[in-house]
Amino acid sequence: MSKLTGLSRRECNHRKLRNKVWYRREMDLFMPIIILALLFCLFLQNFACSTQNKTKNKLHFRAIENGHTDNEDINVSIHRTTFFSFFKKEPIHSAPTVDTSEMYLENSHFVYRQLFNNITKIKDKNVLFSEISEDNVFTNRSFFKKQMSAHNVFSFKTLISGESICSQVRPYVLIIILSQIEHSKLREAIRRTWLKSAERNSWPRFNITKTIKHVFLFGYRQHKLLHDTQVLQKESDKYGDIVALDFIDTYKNLSLKVINGVEWTLKYCNGVEFLLKVDEDTLINVPLMVELLTHVSRRRNNDAFVLGKIHWNPKPEVSRKGRWKVSEQMYPFPYYPLYLYGHSYAINRAALRIISVTAKRIRWVTPEDAFITGILPVFAGIQRLHAPSFTVCCRRTYDCEVIWNKNVAITSAWNAKRLKRLWAGILLNKCNPDVPFYNI
Repeated sequence: MSKLTGLSRRECNHRKLRNKVWYRREMDLFMPIIILALLFCLFLQNFACSTQNKTKNKLHFRAIENGHTDNEDINVSIHRTTFFSFFKKEPIHSAPTVDTSEMYLENSHFVYRQLFNNITKIKDKNVLFSEISEDNVFTNRSFFKKQMSAHNVFSFKTLISGESICSQVRPYVLIIILSQIEHSKLREAIRRTWLKSAERNSWPRFNITKTIKHVFLFGYRQHKLLHDTQVLQKESDKYGDIVALDFIDTYKNLSLKVINGVEWTLKYCNGVEFLLKVDEDTLINVPLMVELLTHVSRRRNNDAFVLGKIHWNPKPEVSRKGRWKVSEQMYPFPYYPLYLYGHSYAINRAALRIISVTAKRIRWVTPEDAFITGILPVFAGIQRLHAPSFTVCCRRTYDCEVIWNKNVAITSAWNAKRLKRLWAGILLNKCNPDVPFYNI
């Protein structure tokens, strides 16, 4: 018998057994409830996170549509949360973070090397650019012999001059975007995304120390001179970035269009360091482009050059039929000299006037990229520089190539929806490396 309770040993054991049975019954009853409660909490947490992310995405894309694309205007990031780290958030597919505290040093030739960490370089050389060697594709160069007097006489007449674009500033880079009149929605998307951030120095995570300006360049459609001029004048009154010139805007006149852009630059924006020719379906990674241009310029001193991505074919064949047809009377040789892809290329200040003078004194060829970056430089003594980080060619392209600073340009953004998706990735510092750029 227990001295403390007065109970016998048998009664104590019986009571202990009864308590154990009761405890097991209670656990059997409440354990499913506890498990269900935990599962319900986990479901609520995941649902809340998913709803938050969807809301943030909706707010972000709505902000893009309304023009609020600056990094300081909208601070949106996508996160995932686990049950075991309730408040710990990790970015999905984020680009490597970069400390921008020492990105630029004033009065120094310091180049922010981390910006070039991921940039595409020339294979086996680990350099950003190289000079294209001389071509020997011509059997009779006298066909392109420069004339002492002007051979090509063309009228440089402005319909909408855009003379005020560079009147208050001296831009480091002038971006000339070749556009088609009917693509107003795409131009609107370009203005509200990468152009706006470039010119306002509000690029996400990077500081642009150089002045950037842009123009949209047009001719007019055949038999629509009055209509097109009126449409573009309204757009010019609203945005002040339109230049319309007096020529019929067709594919065959692309060389004329670019030469007119060079002439306009020399007349109205002659203090520019670089002219960057861009097709309207191309997005430019502006901070990376500025650093690349500065890097090349420092190593080429005052040399005249054009810079871009070399055509993949070591002997670019001349097409005698189809869209790119060139007659033998226009160009009798089977190959073009090595040239750069026309989606985007840069012309430095020293080369602009040389191109202007030489273009008036040799025969013109229709394919603009072959003429401006191949034939003209060969006969004018302008260096052709190949940088593989320019427009990607001849394979699948991925958003991450621009978002993670591998390339200075990406092309085929031929609709506003695709452009906005890519810009959203740049703002969010987020992309899916397995999804091609064309999947939209």
